[in-house]
Amino acid sequence: MNETLLRDRATTLSKLEIFNGRGKLQLPASVSERDLENISFYCFWRLYSVQGTRLRKRQREKMLAVNGCGWPRQAKITHPLHQEYAKKTLYAYAPCHELHGTEYLDHSVRVFFKGNWGLFLKHFVEDVGNFWCPTWIKRNYYMENPPEHVPDTAVALQERLKYRWLFPDSDDEEQKPEALAAVKEEPQIDDTPSTGVQTLQKPMAPVEIHSDDEKQDSAPSASWKHSITSGEPQVEPDGFAPQSYDTDHHWDPEGRPPWQRHSELGPNLNPTGRQTVTEAMQYLVNPVNFDWQAAGKDTDLDALRNTWTEMLESNTEHCETDKDAGKLNDDLQLLFVSLILEHAEEVFTCWEKGTQPTPLRLLLLGTAGSGKTTATQTALQELQRKLKSVGLTQDFFRVAAPTGSAAFNIRFNATTVHRLIRWFNLRFFEDLKDPEQLKQLQDHLSQTQLILFDEVSMIGRKMMGRIASRLDQAAADQNPGHESCGGFSLAVVGDPAQCQAIFDQQIYDTELHPDTTKTPFAQKVQFSNTGLEIYGSFDKVIVLQTVHRLAQIEDPQTAADHDYNARADRFLEILHRVRDLTLTASDYFWLCNLKKSKRTLQERESFKTAPVLMDYRRSTAQNPEDNCEYYNRMLCRSLAQERKQPIVSFDAVHEGINQTEGLLLDESHFNGLTARVELSDEARVILTSNINPSVGLLNGTQATVKKVILSLIHI
Repeated sequence: MNETLLRDRATTLSKLEIFNGRGKLQLPASVSERDLENISFYCFWRLYSVQGTRLRKRQREKMLAVNGCGWPRQAKITHPLHQEYAKKTLYAYAPCHELHGTEYLDHSVRVFFKGNWGLFLKHFVEDVGNFWCPTWIKRNYYMENPPEHVPDTAVALQERLKYRWLFPDSDDEEQKPEALAAVKEEPQIDDTPSTGVQTLQKPMAPVEIHSDDEKQDSAPSASWKHSITSGEPQVEPDGFAPQSYDTDHHWDPEGRPPWQRHSELGPNLNPTGRQTVTEAMQYLVNPVNFDWQAAGKDTDLDALRNTWTEMLESNTEHCETDKDAGKLNDDLQLLFVSLILEHAEEVFTCWEKGTQPTPLRLLLLGTAGSGKTTATQTALQELQRKLKSVGLTQDFFRVAAPTGSAAFNIRFNATTVHRLIRWFNLRFFEDLKDPEQLKQLQDHLSQTQLILFDEVSMIGRKMMGRIASRLDQAAADQNPGHESCGGFSLAVVGDPAQCQAIFDQQIYDTELHPDTTKTPFAQKVQFSNTGLEIYGSFDKVIVLQTVHRLAQIEDPQTAADHDYNARADRFLEILHRVRDLTLTASDYFWLCNLKKSKRTLQERESFKTAPVLMDYRRSTAQNPEDNCEYYNRMLCRSLAQERKQPIVSFDAVHEGINQTEGLLLDESHFNGLTARVELSDEARVILTSNINPSVGLLNGTQATVKKVILSLIHI
């Protein structure tokens, strides 16, 4: 076992790996090696915990949520994922002989079932002498696969398990002997020690499940032969099953709460009576007794429409009045601002002389928190002040970023790179041939001398080549010196170690495109090599060294102040190592102490609205809950419930296609728009398209719904 030795509670192994190698664990005096034999993965983790290489016996049994066992419908033998469902289920609940791990199950399915996990699961479920199979697994299986030889298998199963798993009523003395007899009459487990690994007898025939009024003439031919010495499946001599819940009232059928009684029932045994499971807090969505029109009676709808129209048509000049070069205390930030302003003065001088200014090629780099955004905004604000002093407009410079979110964060009417260069059809790139489109691009950049790109790490070489091609078109006859990028000055800001360009060569890649030797050049080769040339032309580079985002206490007075500074220093060191991919094991354990369970209530509340990363965006049959769509929907409902507000849900309107069919289509058909939207007052939303970049309505912009109003338009 390859455990780390830095911390006892740390291990590089998964739970499955620990279970398979449980024979190598350090055991306490209260646990013998024999106690770890012949148990399942679920039973092991229910009874024990592991800290590093040492095993600990739990004081109280722990109920486990075993992930990956699939959905009930996957129990159907015809389901395409049945084999995977069966394998994961058996991995979790089937016992492994002696100290063998799941390789014992792999061996068993190869030898006895010809590699068919579904057949293995069938006999695992149908063996009435097998106490290892959970009741809910049996019920799911029989619900989806009702056996022909016993039509009422599910009902018979309930009767057979009635006294095995439910404690008889202690006041009913007449019933107790029957219960004990029912348990004693069950097939016994053979506890004869085995000499080999192949301890699972080969099933020879289907196993019939008899009702209570029938007599079983012979024991089933398929049985589990293990030396059962520990674990959940043991039946005590008095006939009572081991306790499953950490509650004193569990065995009292009348004292159990509704959720326990519900979980005991399992799936509906009558498939024809099954109902569609409703999502949590479904009653909040489109409540029939809520007056949506009354909610908006105090709202001036005409004023809202006028405001929206003005916003879409406006082109407000953005400014950051609090940004001033005199407030900067970093010499490198001041140098960046100075170079921008000096270049503007040089442009003014060339205009007076009637000459073409030498294009600026300025690169500003820095790690997270080093003040790149502050330096950029300060430079743009100072430039804006200078332009006003000479009677020029803000059109002198343009600001762009690869994404809408980055553009919105940088301000100053920033837009996306694609919108800047008028590249709207992302499937292919070509020169603007439409005279009207070309004129629009030229008019848009006619007064522009400086273009600033933020998050340059996401602008790869091919993308920079496309930008240069489009800027050459925009300059037209205004570039007598035939300078690259149409003679426009470029200032780029970012960190090459952050988000990389997608499907593109990175800016730090100094090699020619691999297909350069091929004839003729492909467009991607040409643009990539052009982009390499452009990036190579940046002759002014500033690298910010000081991290300002996590400021330290300058004059620490208390022990808490000194502790804060120490943690700040350590955190900054770790950030640098994460950036450079040099994270150490010590850093990992230090970060583990920052997990939610060790944070104060105040610290947890501060991250309550923080973004959550999910593996999947949309709900699918295989992944109905672990996705952004489901998480956002449940979060919206939870907040609406707290505020005692209803939720309005509306479907997308599909034109030219049946509504039902339209809701099933992939989002790619609708520019990323979802088929169904749920909203409530004060719900957080995010824009998925660029509505009006000048006012910040960009793709990725976050907003808050202030009020949901039903407006009826009378025609």
